[in-house]
Amino acid sequence: MQEDELLEFLYQTPVGVIKTDLSGNILILNPKSTNLLMSINPNFDGNLPNLFELFSLYDKFFMQKIESRLHTNEKLIFENYDIDINKYNIKKLRIQSIKLASNNIAFVIDDISRLIELEENKKEIEKRLDAQQENLAKIGQAIRSVIHDLRNPIGNIQTISEMSEYTTPEELKDIFDTTIKTVLSEINSLMEDLLDYTKIETPKFDKIPIEVLAKHLKIKFDYFEKEFKVPFDFFYEKNIELICDEQKIVRIFTNISGNAAKALGKMKLSNPLIKIGINKEGKNIKFTIADNGTGIPLELLEKLFDPFAFKSDYVGNGIGLSIVKNIVNMHKGSIDVVSNKDGTTFTILIPN
Repeated sequence: MQEDELLEFLYQTPVGVIKTDLSGNILILNPKSTNLLMSINPNFDGNLPNLFELFSLYDKFFMQKIESRLHTNEKLIFENYDIDINKYNIKKLRIQSIKLASNNIAFVIDDISRLIELEENKKEIEKRLDAQQENLAKIGQAIRSVIHDLRNPIGNIQTISEMSEYTTPEELKDIFDTTIKTVLSEINSLMEDLLDYTKIETPKFDKIPIEVLAKHLKIKFDYFEKEFKVPFDFFYEKNIELICDEQKIVRIFTNISGNAAKALGKMKLSNPLIKIGINKEGKNIKFTIADNGTGIPLELLEKLFDPFAFKSDYVGNGIGLSIVKNIVNMHKGSIDVVSNKDGTTFTILIPN
């Protein structure tokens, strides 16, 4: 290739090509290099800068790295040497350079900003896809779990239905009051858990007077007390307002106290008790839910908020406490659990 053809090729190439002397003074450059220098040189005025000094603005050790290779017999000075350009138009340059036989240095410089951007976008998309696949897997597991748990209450309804033709109206009413209501409540609770676990929504924050929240909670506690024969001691500090999604806060108390009542009911304790407290603590609203049961096993306590880690009297179908944790996170709050042989206490702080 003739010299004029070589120069024409260099001028047409889409990457920057620069030849400097051993001090970094530019001897030859192509148009792409001029564009790159204009983009990265904050003081470019048409005069060619010293290339070593220019790159040293972005890597203070650049000149040392050049000099360390110039005094060796190595022909290759840099291979895929990347420099971050943070303040100007270019995000990242890739530089390759060799020491020429003429005792000059040839640089090949490429703007890989777009490549980096595409790579970052690819990683973000892959991250989102992985998260979606994980969520879909969890949702599928939740659906299977709830369907499995629905078998018992539906089976009970079927059995009662088959018995109905052999019972009197009074007996049917008694069955409805003592059994059907419980079964329907269990089904409703399972469906609420499934809906809460699978739907993605933004909490609806409002100012809720404590008296309004307490009224709604009292209905839930009265039901649990009647159903599981476990008394509730409910205390709340008066004349305070909560900034929260009331429906979701009620869900916190329902899931935790419901699990506790069910567990205590099965323990056959002589004096079972669940204590509920709501009070202001600094800039937070503090929720306390405590029982006097025999405690949560350590192996369960360590994974208490992990969905499907366990299924027991403490965690029901395995997603209730996971939902509680999600709601607390939505409210930028914290939840702590202490459990021993004398009972279990959940403490929740919600910023207010």
